Amino acid sequence: LVLVNKADGELEGRAQRTAADYANALRLIRPRSSHWQVPVHTCSALTGSGVPEVWSLVEHYRAAMSDSGEHSRGAQNRCGLGCGTRFRRISSTRSRRMPA
Repeated sequence: LVLVNKADGELEGRAQRTAADYANALRLIRPRSSHWQVPVHTCSALTGSGVPEVWSLVEHYRAAMSDSGEHSRGAQNRCGLGCGTRFRRISSTRSRRMPA
């Protein structure tokens, strides 16, 4: 999963172009898994835009790796067991701070 942050304000266009560049570069690289194509996604930590979609992509990845058996072989867990927990904690903290 490749995330391009700062997709807000005057940097939004640059973030979109950067994401497109990464997506094009990834097409040239052989994927580690035949069960997963690496998505490129833009988001904004400042506004929260795209953050829910990021978590959805993480869950989709975990399901794909689990269904294929790659998760049990350890291919998925590169950032450690606490990665998902930390992401959820940060996301929920940010969403509580954001006005409705």
